[in-house]
Amino acid sequence: EDKTNTMSVLSFVFETILKLLHPFVPFITEYIYQNMEFLGKDKFLMTSSFPKTMSVGAYKKSFFEEEQVIEAIKLLRNAKAEAKIASNVRAEVYFSGDISLSAKDEIEKLATVSIVSARGDGRVIMCKLGEFVLLSEKKDKAEIIFDLEKQIEKMNFEIERSSKMLSNPRFVEKAPPALVEEEKRKLEENQTSLKSLKNKLNSLK
Repeated sequence: EDKTNTMSVLSFVFETILKLLHPFVPFITEYIYQNMEFLGKDKFLMTSSFPKTMSVGAYKKSFFEEEQVIEAIKLLRNAKAEAKIASNVRAEVYFSGDISLSAKDEIEKLATVSIVSARGDGRVIMCKLGEFVLLSEKKDKAEIIFDLEKQIEKMNFEIERSSKMLSNPRFVEKAPPALVEEEKRKLEENQTSLKSLKNKLNSLK
């Protein structure tokens, strides 16, 4: 995840530099743009939108909002762990405050929660964004076990797929090293997730 974020930032910066230089050296920048695989959202650099400036005030506001979102994600993850809800199990949380759609999406994705508008009983989490309530599990035991078994089945499939790829000498020798490392990382993460899911399932039986 850190590598992906770093690459995204570098790609954005590089493309922005090309756009800024384009009015002065159009042929060179267009050539670079067309020959860099990680660029090229638009067909031509010449027809892409020119970079927009951001005021210091707007930047500070955006920075503090992101800090608040990060805090909320950390607290929600901790609350789920304390409630013995697996990190990859989506939990419902109530939130009555005002947040942007992008912030809501980010929290739901990174904390693995679904933000709902109906308040209910549960663990209260206070943060700078406002008050969250980690709602009590509404599913019955049989339904939770069924969901976990489905997740375990899917995880086993992913682990088997990765294992076959990594045990294939042709893939390991001919694939780009970065792709091989990424597949190894996926395998390790899925194996850890599988262990966590099995532990949760065993605790319910």
